[in-house]
Amino acid sequence: MKLPKRNLTTKLHYRKYLYKVNLYTELGFIFRAEFDRGVRLSYAATKLDEIRTTLKDRGEYLILRFRTSFALSEVQFKEAEKLYNLLIDSDDYKIRIERGYNLWIYSNTKSLIDDIIKVSPETVISYWDVEDDIAKFLSNNTNTVIVDKPTDYEYKVYLTQGSNGPAIARWLENNTDKSRVGEKTLNDLKNDWIYGQYCYVKDSKVLLMYQLVSGGGNPRVEKLVYSGDIDKYNYGTE
Repeated sequence: MKLPKRNLTTKLHYRKYLYKVNLYTELGFIFRAEFDRGVRLSYAATKLDEIRTTLKDRGEYLILRFRTSFALSEVQFKEAEKLYNLLIDSDDYKIRIERGYNLWIYSNTKSLIDDIIKVSPETVISYWDVEDDIAKFLSNNTNTVIVDKPTDYEYKVYLTQGSNGPAIARWLENNTDKSRVGEKTLNDLKNDWIYGQYCYVKDSKVLLMYQLVSGGGNPRVEKLVYSGDIDKYNYGTE
């Protein structure tokens, strides 16, 4: 059996969670919160009962996708049951689902993520863990990213709609000693394409300069902290 890939958390997921796990399961869609109509995991409970009854009566349960159908494996059904039982006993998690079968679960309860990995060995693809000292640091610093080597840039700035792309591009080109941006991003900014773009700036003074020329918007800013320097920062940690 292939073991899931372990990754290290370098910033809070959704600016809140320390841990996450990624599962590939054909029953991922049953955990969509929008189907619950106010009662947590009610849709998952209903679908699991339906599948259980169908398996008993017909011996198989068909999954429909892209105009085709295939039989749900018993392993995935059993693991979905176990996952439901773990989640119904916890309220410390967030779920995100892609394409109906790519399931992401975020939490600050490490034991929940560990238990999910244990009960879903066939469906877990990867998970994100964090060392205790970094977990404490990140919990106290929401918009912080841990980097594995010293960096010349203190902030990563995500551009937002409402900013003046061409003006930002000109500023970046004129301040290459104070900032860094990819060539493709720079060209997109010249064409006023803002969505999903980011750049790096050296320090808080340069960040203020950037904000003055950006022309509006409320950019999300992340502070980059070298892992070896964590103990030098005083953000309420011991």
